[in-house]
Amino acid sequence: MATSTLRANSYLLVLLVGVGVFLVSVVSGTFVNYGFYGQGSFAPAGKQFAALDPTHTECANGACVAVAGEGENQCQTDLDCRRSSCINFACVTENSPGPDYCSTNGQCLTCLHNGVQVSAWDSNKCGECSPANGQNNLDGCIGDKVGDSCDTLLNGKKEAGKCESTGTCDGSNGYAGACGLKCICVPKRPPSEIELEPTNP
Repeated sequence: MATSTLRANSYLLVLLVGVGVFLVSVVSGTFVNYGFYGQGSFAPAGKQFAALDPTHTECANGACVAVAGEGENQCQTDLDCRRSSCINFACVTENSPGPDYCSTNGQCLTCLHNGVQVSAWDSNKCGECSPANGQNNLDGCIGDKVGDSCDTLLNGKKEAGKCESTGTCDGSNGYAGACGLKCICVPKRPPSEIELEPTNP
């Protein structure tokens, strides 16, 4: 009788161990093969644990939006993607990142140079504080917009370029107010490709 009871207990122990191993394998297989996929859900069988795709923020049409892929954040709120600018001598909001240029229309009407009122320029145009290239029949950037064509001198020779901004005229070289952008004429071609042309007489 004792032998039968011992044998029965042995069978029961083996059975319990087998059931335990089976349950552990099922539970382990569930988390290995499925894994959490988002909040409170599971990925299809064979998927690894899912990682969040990297994103960064960029300005688009005056709004700060999340863009897929790695990169530096360009904004935190929509306000970072807008600025006030002088356009047609009025202070307006532009859907573009950057510092504010004005807060009232009156600030878009006056430019002072060393305390003397001179011509006002919109904040999307190159003002009179820009280096003058008018000498030697060269076309400078004054009155132009960023990206417009211009001519510059390299080693006394003329080279085609484009206007680029380095800031605003306000606070530069005695200028204050709505005096436009401070621009320079940058050669379109890299130095290794430049073919110097003679300056027009």
